[in-house]
Amino acid sequence: MAPNFKIIVAGDQQVRTFIDKYPVELKLALSKGAIAIALELVNSIKLKLSGDVLNVRSGRLRSSVQAIVKEGELSQEVKVGGSAAGGTNVSYAAIHEFGGMIFPQSATYLTVPLAGMHTRAGVVRHSAASLPDSFVKRSRAGNLIIFQKVDNMAVPMFLLKASVQMPERPFVKPSVLDIQERAAEIVQPFIDQIGN
Repeated sequence: MAPNFKIIVAGDQQVRTFIDKYPVELKLALSKGAIAIALELVNSIKLKLSGDVLNVRSGRLRSSVQAIVKEGELSQEVKVGGSAAGGTNVSYAAIHEFGGMIFPQSATYLTVPLAGMHTRAGVVRHSAASLPDSFVKRSRAGNLIIFQKVDNMAVPMFLLKASVQMPERPFVKPSVLDIQERAAEIVQPFIDQIGN
């Protein structure tokens, strides 16, 4: 199963007890504020996935960012990496956020596409397995490379690696920190409407 992580915007138990003493209007205002915080968090994360931190390739990761809105509730949920609309879990969400080592799952090597294999959007044109007229050769530097014969030339297409270290490229944490700083500012207008 693909790794998922989620953020829950929730009040501390003492705050909830305090709020229980106040009128329904305050709870409704705070619920609307919590929804606004969740929606702002979603927008902030999606912005970071639109070129600020990561560039869009397929849009699946950005589509997986969702607010699970519960009207009248103080707790709101934001999911990242879960099932995108009509799709499957986005298994690479966590590795982009936290970084880490990637190992092959069902082969001896990872196939790292080289420049000639990418479209302008950065999407790989073919898998290494489906590449016609290809062969593997060791480079002068000792790397294994999959070449493709194109017009009597050997063109490097994939680098074979036993593992790859992915750098940390956080898009959730900075968004949470930003929203955390602005939470009171986001909620205040809803509280100000009580009694008006």
